[in-house]
Amino acid sequence: MTASGPVRLTPTEARIIEFIERHEDKPCSKAQIAAVLGRNEKTVDRLLSRMRREGIVRSTPVYADNGAQLANVYTVLDEVWPRD
Repeated sequence: MTASGPVRLTPTEARIIEFIERHEDKPCSKAQIAAVLGRNEKTVDRLLSRMRREGIVRSTPVYADNGAQLANVYTVLDEVWPRD
């Protein structure tokens, strides 16, 4: 549940949530998520953007020593997916 009410996830969003929870605190790129899920990177980008706006996930950028962004660490913020 978010501040705006119950969370409704598409099947792909649910798979993204599962991926994030399996890789908690580990940097990953949208391209990596897309490859694992067999989806287009743009689709993953669009869905992650929506889930960030809805307060479902947070992304924290990870940078190289030279300042280039390498990836993000994604975190599920709400109890939108059953946890064991």
